[in-house]
Order: sequence, then structure tokens, then C-alpha cells
Amino acid sequence: MASEFVTKRDGSGLGDHLPPGQNTIQLDHTEALADTGRSFLVALPEEPVLTDLPHLPGRFIHTDLSQNKAFEDYMRMHKVLVGNGGAMRLTSIYERLKEETQPHYLSAAGWAAAEVALVRTDASIGERLSILHDATSMWERALAIQTQKEQLGEEVEYGYMHRIAIDLAVVPLLSGIITGDVTKDACRKSFEDCLSVARSNMDYLRTAKAKGNVEAVGCHAGVGYECNALLALNRKLSRTWFVIPAMARCDSGYYHRSQTHDLVVIHQKYGAIQSATPVEIKSRASLRDRRRYSALLVRGKMHLSVEGKGKPEYTLDAIGSVYDGVETKEDILIAENATNQFMAMIRDYYAGEVLGAVASKHSVTTFRDNTQVIAHHPGLSKVAMTN
Repeated sequence: MASEFVTKRDGSGLGDHLPPGQNTIQLDHTEALADTGRSFLVALPEEPVLTDLPHLPGRFIHTDLSQNKAFEDYMRMHKVLVGNGGAMRLTSIYERLKEETQPHYLSAAGWAAAEVALVRTDASIGERLSILHDATSMWERALAIQTQKEQLGEEVEYGYMHRIAIDLAVVPLLSGIITGDVTKDACRKSFEDCLSVARSNMDYLRTAKAKGNVEAVGCHAGVGYECNALLALNRKLSRTWFVIPAMARCDSGYYHRSQTHDLVVIHQKYGAIQSATPVEIKSRASLRDRRRYSALLVRGKMHLSVEGKGKPEYTLDAIGSVYDGVETKEDILIAENATNQFMAMIRDYYAGEVLGAVASKHSVTTFRDNTQVIAHHPGLSKVAMTN
């Protein structure tokens, strides 16, 4: 897929390298970027493979940050999109992690590169797409290695394959931000790939339930609720408002605990990110959770489901059926409820005052006062004694 961009021969970007008399250039979204959505899906096993031995002796523990200084440096960074200064630090971290073989390190390397590609607006479009290509390569390697490890029963982390796959599925959106043109085709491609990943995760959830693997059930259900939130908004195929997964460092609570989140709502115009709104998804939310998170807190069972249909598969099946054109009236009700509820919560959170003390005021990522969200949506009070 190629996109045409008007450029200037003034030393500011790709136009400086154009042949004499040529004022536009066809940017080839490299084969890896163009085909990411379909190619990476084959890495996910067609049939769920679950082992009952997730804690083998000598198993790699990614939360032990003492094992890799570059990874620790990455995880210590604030959980917000950086500026140009932070981009230099991320570039260094990427260079130190890119030859690693542990999936968590490769995922972090990928997100370090992807973040640089998004924020380095002083670089040319071609340079930024090349950096995003590097990020894609890291995620593809991470997914291939993690899949192999799980199939062999070496290092099992339920749901992690699908989390990496979702990162790859939003590459068309990231690429569109960089080029300044998030097309409807990119929105559709990304949505369809995310839907495929979510359906694969749901197959794993059903298998885990059938085997009585409680740990796997919890992990895949968590991924399911996160996918439902992403799909609930992205099914609108909006070119300016959409959800992407949070960066790799954002789902860890070891540093900057209050900033922890799973997803980011991006508002962009012609490639300029206007805002990045952090969202934390919980199937349920304890009083401790409600007091801890500064991100928009969404309860999957309560806010993304209808009464009596709280399991993640109901909402996913409804969203998929509506998109595929085989929906029932109930499917429409469930899908529309998830979309409308999530959008209303985003609006109420976005209306809150920015919490400047939580993160840098110079970042497009903003944590906000959630008073309006608590007032308008059930189950989020910070003083209630029930879940």
C-alpha cells in the first residue's frame, strides 16, 4: 500500500531527497508493515495449547527486574508518552534490548521503538516508518518465541501470546499516525485483526474452563475484557479516535503504581496526537483498585456487559456477529451497550481536571480527576464498601 505525501525541498524531511522536479514521493509501507495483520496471526496456534505446569523450576520471571538493567531502566520510566528527550533514552534502551531472546525484553524493545516512532515528529516520515518496522520485528520475534515456549511447556504465561498479537494488530493505526493519514482501510484492517486475536483468546478461555485450569481462566478472561474495550470503540472505525494497547511498561505496578493502565485512547488529527487517555480494565474492581488507579477505571463485567451476560465471551460474540452481519437483536443490544457505555465513560473522564502531579504536564498522556465518572457510572466509588 502506498500513500502520496506533498513534501518540501527545504531540508525538512523526505522532500530533501527527491529527484529534481519531483514534489511528491510514494511512500511504500514496507511489506512487513503492510502484511503485519495477516502474517502474524499464523503464529497463534489454531488449537489452544494449555499446560498445567506454569511454574516450572528455573522458569524466567519477567518481574525480577534485576536480571536485565536495560529492562529495569525501561520499566522505571513514567507510564506516559515521552517527548524528544525521552525518545533519546528509549532509543538507547531499544539498542540494548534488541538482541535479547526473552519475549518480555523483545516486547519492551518493540514498544521503545514504537514510542520513538510516534513522538519523533522532528524526524522524516521515512525514518519514523523505519523505526516502526523495527518495533514490528521485535514483536514478531517475541510472539514466535513465546508461542514456541508455550507449545513446549517451557515458560507458560497465560494470555501473553495474545497480548503481543494485539500489539501487532494495531500497527496499521500506528503507521497511519506517522504518515498523517489513518485511513478507513487501516481502521478496518486493525479491527479485523484485533477481532481475530480476541476470538483466539476466547478459544483458549473455553479450553481452560473445560480443563478446570483456574489460573488460565483468570488470565484469558482478563485479556478478553481488555479486547472487548478496544473493540467496543474501534468498531466505529473512527480515523481520529481509537484504542491501542498501553506500552509494555504501563501494565506493571512496580514503579509509578498509580499510573498503571492497560489501554490508551488516542485522539489524533493528521498525525498529531492531541491526547492519550489511559484506561485500566478490571473484570471487577476492589475498593483498593478504585483508590489506586489514576487512569480511567472500567469494570468489564459491569460496564462492558449487559445484565446476565457478564462473561467476556458474550460481548465479544455480539461485537463479532454485528461486524460480520449475522447479528441478532440481542447482539445489537450488547454491542451497542458496550460501545455507548465505554464512550460515555471516556467523555466523563476527559472532562475531568488534569492531575498535573501524577505525570509530566508536557506529555500528551493525561491522568484526570474522575469525579464525573464516579458520579455517572456505578461501581467506582472510592468510599463504597462493596464491589
